Amino acid sequence: MTSETLTLDVVRAPWIPIAEGELGQAEIRGPQHNARIIEYHATTTLGAQSDEEPWCTSFANWVMERADYRGTGSAWAFDWARWGREVNTPVFGSLGVIRWPDGGGHVGFVVGRTRAGSLVMLGGNQGDRVSYMPVSPEVIISYRLPRDYFIPPGDSTLPVIDIRNGEVTSTNTR
Repeated sequence: MTSETLTLDVVRAPWIPIAEGELGQAEIRGPQHNARIIEYHATTTLGAQSDEEPWCTSFANWVMERADYRGTGSAWAFDWARWGREVNTPVFGSLGVIRWPDGGGHVGFVVGRTRAGSLVMLGGNQGDRVSYMPVSPEVIISYRLPRDYFIPPGDSTLPVIDIRNGEVTSTNTR
């Protein structure tokens, strides 16, 4: 089964379908810029006019705003580590705040796990586009959810997802 959109039996985190709807949005090389990425940037104080500025947190802010949640408004990934409320383990739809070994940051939505034990993140600026990406749990410094979001039963059980080149190749939601 090849699919660009992860489809589950139930919609759990209501912001995930919004994020999935953006799959494939990508930077445009050269002097032109993807207007949608500029729109993501408009939700932060950075307000960048280039799709080549880092945009993972702009994407997260844009998605959360579309789902009627207030984001951080910041263009800095680490600000998500203070947003909403922390959960101790990854749950479906939680924002994973990443600190890379070089000290840089990233943020994306946890949507599953791989058979090898990595988490699968759906996020912006992953390979210069909105895509799925496996991430080692060791680099995640915080898992966050909106303060008033009720975690549905079973959301701590993440689906097993196979991805290749940023796209879902198969899922196992059982």
